[in-house]
Amino acid sequence: MKRVEVIQYAIYLFLTLVFLAWYFVPGSIDTNAFVAVFMVGLVSLMWGESRGALVSPKEVRTNALRESQEMEATSEEQAEADVVLEPACGRGDSNVFPDDELVCRYKVDEVQFGDWVGLYRKNVMQWEYVHRRCVFVHGNEGEVTFSGGKSAHFPGEYQFRYHRQRTAPPLPSSPMGRRVQDLVQDSPIEKLTQNVVLPNTSITLGSSAAFHVRAPELIVSTPDAEESGAVWHGAELHVKYVASALHSKKDWIGLYRTGTPNGNTHGKWTYAPGPTGVLVFAGERAPPTPGRYEFRMHRDDGFEVLSTSRQVVVLGPSIDVLFREPGADVFEASESVEASYVTSKHRSSGDWIEVHREGSAQGEYKGPRYAVEQEKGTVHTPLDGFPPGKYEYWYHAVIEDATLVLYRSAPFFVK
Repeated sequence: MKRVEVIQYAIYLFLTLVFLAWYFVPGSIDTNAFVAVFMVGLVSLMWGESRGALVSPKEVRTNALRESQEMEATSEEQAEADVVLEPACGRGDSNVFPDDELVCRYKVDEVQFGDWVGLYRKNVMQWEYVHRRCVFVHGNEGEVTFSGGKSAHFPGEYQFRYHRQRTAPPLPSSPMGRRVQDLVQDSPIEKLTQNVVLPNTSITLGSSAAFHVRAPELIVSTPDAEESGAVWHGAELHVKYVASALHSKKDWIGLYRTGTPNGNTHGKWTYAPGPTGVLVFAGERAPPTPGRYEFRMHRDDGFEVLSTSRQVVVLGPSIDVLFREPGADVFEASESVEASYVTSKHRSSGDWIEVHREGSAQGEYKGPRYAVEQEKGTVHTPLDGFPPGKYEYWYHAVIEDATLVLYRSAPFFVK
């Protein structure tokens, strides 16, 4: 037995003795004193009830697990016969997006004051109902609606569950009873009940079938794609999104290099205010370097991911040293070396190629510099004056005010 329950029983016994003394022994207790003692006792009992609800998270979990075991021991068939829940999500289960309005039809043999329906992720315990998403019921049969802050905000499997307060009195069927329930709906009393009492003092009478809330669609298109489907660095990408008409206007879509943490878009993002639209990532928002990229849709100016697109392969420049024959990578100082390059038509105007000696730092000039003026070309490098060593061609580009090396050729040797 909990300590709080022991205190409650002691108060009950004390109040009973005080009442008997006042009633059967006239004059033993002053009436005003009796009223004062009784009021203090009632306040203490109310505190005990609230203290029993405001338990620690660990105790909540213990109570919920015990309750779950008790429910399993009872007849599930009887529970299903008492309560019927049916998801009715408007546009059909396959088209429900995060933030869409969710509707649950219910039917119960006898409704009681304080009965409520909660929205849950599938297979979670009772105390984990989704961010306090619950709605009180009205009458033995009807619908409850989950919208706005009470709707599902993320993709996944969900279900509705019908709950009843352990100590709830039957709800009167009179107009006055319905009026009381109407006053509770969306009132501070309801909010207090949802946040304090419901998880700890309710039992589950029935559950609906699970339904799926799908992720918003992100469809990537690449106007300048190669036959392989890849695009060159700097090429524009288009992403079409399809989401709920009720989704936040501050939901946003970012372009990420695959594997980077959420939020590391380096300025390549934009809001997705409407229910559907096409966003163009070009210029400074285009993928600047080769690699694999993806789009991610985030919720309400935050970093929680609602959806992720397919990956897009972004190609970078390449340089091939033209050896006299395969494996002949050693040149005399009196010879010349030629190399062919291929790059993107969306390259920056200041791209260049230069020769670097192995081990030299970026920016340490070791050979001629060649401006990249077209998508394909050849550079010719006389080796006269080059000291013996190992050399490479480096492809340079200035991206976001930083000089980057986008490609390094196979090495060649000068004797």
